Amino acid sequence: MTILRDTSTFAALLFRLMYILLLFDSRWTAGKTLIYTLCTLLPLTVINEMIYIWQGPQRYMTLLLLTLTIPSLIIMIFPAKKRDGRFFFTICLVDTVVIEIADITSILEVFIPGDYIFMFLSRIVSYLILTYIIYKRIRPTYLEIQKNVAKGWSIYAATSMIFYILMSLLTSYPPAMTAHIEYISVMILLFLLIPLTYCHSFITLKNQLQMSEMRERDVLLTVQVNSITERIEQYTAADKLFRMERHNYRHKMQTIAGLIEKERFDDLHKLVIQYADATSENTVKKYCENAVIDAVLASYIQTAEAKAITVTTELDFPEKFSAPEAELAVVFANALENAIHACESLSPNERRIKIKVIKEPDFMFRISNQYNGTIEFDRNGIPVNNNEDHGYGIRSIIAFCGKHDAYYKFNVSNNIFSLTIGL
Repeated sequence: MTILRDTSTFAALLFRLMYILLLFDSRWTAGKTLIYTLCTLLPLTVINEMIYIWQGPQRYMTLLLLTLTIPSLIIMIFPAKKRDGRFFFTICLVDTVVIEIADITSILEVFIPGDYIFMFLSRIVSYLILTYIIYKRIRPTYLEIQKNVAKGWSIYAATSMIFYILMSLLTSYPPAMTAHIEYISVMILLFLLIPLTYCHSFITLKNQLQMSEMRERDVLLTVQVNSITERIEQYTAADKLFRMERHNYRHKMQTIAGLIEKERFDDLHKLVIQYADATSENTVKKYCENAVIDAVLASYIQTAEAKAITVTTELDFPEKFSAPEAELAVVFANALENAIHACESLSPNERRIKIKVIKEPDFMFRISNQYNGTIEFDRNGIPVNNNEDHGYGIRSIIAFCGKHDAYYKFNVSNNIFSLTIGL
């Protein structure tokens, strides 16, 4: 009945391939990555199953590093988006978890003999349960962590590599572990240590991601507070000037009346123009009735104009929004900050940003800017930012749209990048 043993091993190799696909962060599209992986790792999997049948379990485990892990690393490094500790940790993580389940079921087969029936069933069930956990619970967060956490991966990769080598030695060299059941306590401790270490690593990386996002939020919150403070100061200064103008209003009217009486119309015309200019200088331009959004727009437009960026606006805001104004203000802040950053690399005569807002038939806005260079998009049509210190702005916008079921689209055409959002 070794056919069940061999079949369960082949199933383990196939599940390994699936786990790599689920946890692997590729720079290619999902379809291209899938085709490449099936055309490379699937034949490698079949070859390893043949080696397993030919050499037997104990001998195969001593060859596993050379026949499977290293070739997999070489194959998958080409589509890998991050070719650092993240990549090596992911492959070693998958291998150690797959090997651990295989080892546990092999040990249990010694105590529950049955011509490998128990081994076969327990492996299949274990891998199916793990597949569900990875797909539903681990994959989304882990992919996000890979994209946005850059530090600490070398230590995790080294730890997973040590676990891999340790398991290979303890389970197959020089005798198979099933030949020395008296050392089962050591194996149990190892089998407990590995998942606990991986869980701790995952929690630590997740906390790093959350701390990074919190720092970005703090920065944006500071920007909003500063924007509102600046806006209040502008209104306060304008109100002070208005009070002064109102105080001088009677004197100005007397002066105008005197010029009319003396029929000095040229002087009257000059004086009226002078008064009108003074009044317009004291006017604070208002972009939106909502104080928070108005403050953010005013702050970023002022920042853009200070950097010689031409900003044109077509604004028609609704009275009420279907999403919280504070969150919407963050979206404007992120989009405008990215637009300003893109324009800074251009010559002054090319720096342009356009903001268009409509309220009918639905509230929608578009922020467009000139850019220089090449913009890459991922499989979901989202711009890829390779700078580890940036990129939260795009993620924040996507999160906002997902939370409020908003339409969004990133587009490039004729060196113009645009973001459109509809609520």
